[in-house]
Amino acid sequence: MSKIIEKRTVKIPPVRVDKMLIREIGKLLESEELCKDRLSYSLDSKTQDLESKKVDDFVKANWGSELNEIKIETDYESPRVRVEIDFRRTYMSEFSVSGTDATWVNGITNRMHDIFEKYRHSYYRIKTSWLMKLLVTIIVTAVLVYPIFLLVYPLIRENASFVFLIIFPAGYGGLGVFFLIDWLLPYFEYQETLQKRLRMWIWILLFSSGLIPAIILKLLGL
Repeated sequence: MSKIIEKRTVKIPPVRVDKMLIREIGKLLESEELCKDRLSYSLDSKTQDLESKKVDDFVKANWGSELNEIKIETDYESPRVRVEIDFRRTYMSEFSVSGTDATWVNGITNRMHDIFEKYRHSYYRIKTSWLMKLLVTIIVTAVLVYPIFLLVYPLIRENASFVFLIIFPAGYGGLGVFFLIDWLLPYFEYQETLQKRLRMWIWILLFSSGLIPAIILKLLGL
């Protein structure tokens, strides 16, 4: 007679990692009789390690400011649940659920997925899609290059060879913008970060300066 183990593995989306997220995941698993008293929580940061058996104790502890990894897992007996949030290797961050009861496995997987979606970053499409990131890079580069275009446009009208005054800044600037966007939008974000503060100030400066509204009105011919 064969024994079938159902297994589901889901990639964790770009999320805001905080204690409320971990508490919701922990409370969900601790409410399940199949996982109860079999869970362990661990945290690896640059300043300390932390281990706990209960989510309440885990979230009450000091996590430090720079996290490397958070793990939630049951022991090796079936059913098994494992959550790994790796700040250094985000491509390895996922959660998996396995067991002999397919209904239970699917149910827990869906409920955990819903919790992670609740804490998902608003910019998750940019972070997970190269096409979206490229589109945003083009738009931001165009906004930055537009004032230069207005400045050199009279020269271009007189001599088309001056078009390099736009092409070079746009090319090198676009490459820089691409990497800047990738840095400004981290996959996992914990507490108040430099990127978060910079995003706020960039939006304030762009709109308070009137640059974005002026460009929009110009494009609309108003």
